[in-house]
Amino acid sequence: MIDQEYLKHYQPIIFRSFANAINEDHLSHALLLSGEPGLPLKEVAFFLAQSLVCDHRSPLACGHCLNCLRFMDGNYSDFQLIDGSISSIKKENVLTLEEDFSRTAIQKDAKMIYIIHLVENMTSEATNSLLKFLEEPHAGVYAILTTENESKVLPTIVSRTTNMAMIRSDRNSIIEQTHELDVPLNDAILLADIANEPSMLFNLYQSDIYQLVKENFLSLVKSFSLDSQAAAYVLQKNIAANIKSKEATRLFLDLMITLLEDTIKIKNNKEINFSFLRPEIEKIASNVIHPEKIVKEMVKLRGEIDLSLNLALVFDHLGYYIIKES
Repeated sequence: MIDQEYLKHYQPIIFRSFANAINEDHLSHALLLSGEPGLPLKEVAFFLAQSLVCDHRSPLACGHCLNCLRFMDGNYSDFQLIDGSISSIKKENVLTLEEDFSRTAIQKDAKMIYIIHLVENMTSEATNSLLKFLEEPHAGVYAILTTENESKVLPTIVSRTTNMAMIRSDRNSIIEQTHELDVPLNDAILLADIANEPSMLFNLYQSDIYQLVKENFLSLVKSFSLDSQAAAYVLQKNIAANIKSKEATRLFLDLMITLLEDTIKIKNNKEINFSFLRPEIEKIASNVIHPEKIVKEMVKLRGEIDLSLNLALVFDHLGYYIIKES
């Protein structure tokens, strides 16, 4: 759960900066919250938005007042979320937002807030529409944009926002805290790069999606340690048939990216992340000639999942690429 204590402990700079801006009434009309994949950008953005309307801030959202409860229940009338992690953000999404926010606020405090999560996933037309909206902000309208890759955000948008950068907590600390929540150590190790907050990892560990992805991932690791042809077969025949949702595909690719990055570390005598899989990773490292090229391709595939109508083709392509670079 993202609350004041999380920000104080894990993101103290954002906590102090945002609290001071609210208390001194110097809050920018548009924030850009940036951070690496795995950080809870959307959740922190949501909490900051909630803090803007809280009736009893101390100094940020209390989580108990009527406005906080409405916000958390999704019943706050003057708030909208456009989520670029679900699908690419189109011009029509921004135009609808502009139209809705051109009206008078419904709530008594007259604050209207929108979040655009992963603003880098906007089409060029949507970006241009957003830029115009940011250039002429309406009174009482606040924007919180998030990005996992600021270099992909139009510089003119960056220049019209106040940037707050999230920092990643120590990986070993996250593993230890997640393990303390009764998550098995090996699962905590697998999940540590997926999110940077123990309670979120605990919830993910308990999900059916993670259990499905974990089973298929470990199956692939076993075959991959034999040879690349076996890995490609498992990907194209078994995993493509088992993993059918975009969320599960993203999680699977996240684990695969860390796995291949570990093979690069093995080749360079560096400490690996998936330490309990070291024997298998050493064999995979000996099977793959160009792991860095496979990693690059997987990152590209992950970014294109929302555009893919057939997820089986993602695994088919990945299997082909593994053979090509081995």
